[in-house]
Amino acid sequence: MAAGTSFAVGPGIYRSSAQEDSSRRPRTGALPGGRKARAVASTVTRRPGYGQLLRTRGAWTFLVPGFAARQPFAMLTISIVLLVQHTTGSYGAAGAAAAVTGVSMALCAPYGGRLADRYGQRAVLLPGVLLHTLSGLTLTALALTAPACGGDDDGGAPEASGAPTTEVMQTNADPADCSAEVEHTFVPLSKVKNKVFEGTEEGDEGEQAQTRVVLRVRAEPTEIAGFPVRVVEVRESEDGELVEQTLDYYSQCGDGSVFYVGEKVDDLEGGKVVGHGGQWQAGTDGAEAGLFMPADAKVGESFEQERAPGVAEDTSKVVAVDQKVEVPAGTFDGCIKTEDYAPLDKNTEFKFYCPDVGLVREEGEGFHSDLVRYG
Repeated sequence: MAAGTSFAVGPGIYRSSAQEDSSRRPRTGALPGGRKARAVASTVTRRPGYGQLLRTRGAWTFLVPGFAARQPFAMLTISIVLLVQHTTGSYGAAGAAAAVTGVSMALCAPYGGRLADRYGQRAVLLPGVLLHTLSGLTLTALALTAPACGGDDDGGAPEASGAPTTEVMQTNADPADCSAEVEHTFVPLSKVKNKVFEGTEEGDEGEQAQTRVVLRVRAEPTEIAGFPVRVVEVRESEDGELVEQTLDYYSQCGDGSVFYVGEKVDDLEGGKVVGHGGQWQAGTDGAEAGLFMPADAKVGESFEQERAPGVAEDTSKVVAVDQKVEVPAGTFDGCIKTEDYAPLDKNTEFKFYCPDVGLVREEGEGFHSDLVRYG
């Protein structure tokens, strides 16, 4: 039948072949320009998923080594924080270093991806490994050498040497050359008469105890083994219960170094004295006065603070100078950080001493104590 001729499609109804063809075409009024057809086609087409990606030949040989190689990055940020805080004593500096590292990686990653797309992964891998290694070594070197780069201090703090040393300080002192007037800038017992520390300490079963330490410098000096000494009363409480009270004896000698001449200890339980752990005095049972703080603190310098064989043998080492320390009692500059080790207890702790204030922070595994008030 030729186009345009009529034919019967029902009683009394005639259509041309051209009309029939038109009725079979899809209507396009809803989506002008044929968009309806394209929309339908897009709903039918399925996008490739992860399953299809993983079934691609060679995918696993790329993904598994890549996954393993990225595992150390999970510890990168926390490692930077711990390294910088340990060497500088500042969580602010540690956070800044970690932030710079994170931002740098975020900015560089897209460029690394573009280079890999252009030149291939093998061509980019080796330079990338070398760059990361060099960056890590540089950060570590800067963190370890930063404590020795301090400038002038405020408040008359001793000038610190920039060259670390492993020298063990001579700890012998002549009592006739010593005084009970302790005026060392890091042990200012003549200026600061009272201190209060607060913190937390973890118990044997993981429970946290609230600690409070109150120090008071007695007005009247006394004498121990010929040394004129200043007496400091220390009362330590846990969760409000007094657990220890001590009398510490200090003397400043010769060039201005401060010596520790002994301590009287009462361990308490339920308000009753139950022991005297760590008690010693120079001149008794072979004990000698220990060097508590040298006149001129140098990075790397070690000294024996307690010299009571088998009872108290603590040593101290200056690990950082010119530190800034923030505690509830205030913000202090020009501070030093020491690492103290008790060989009999196998215990290490870190202390921060600041000019004209003295000890402001003490921390170690499972405990932390900050100065909250002084005067």
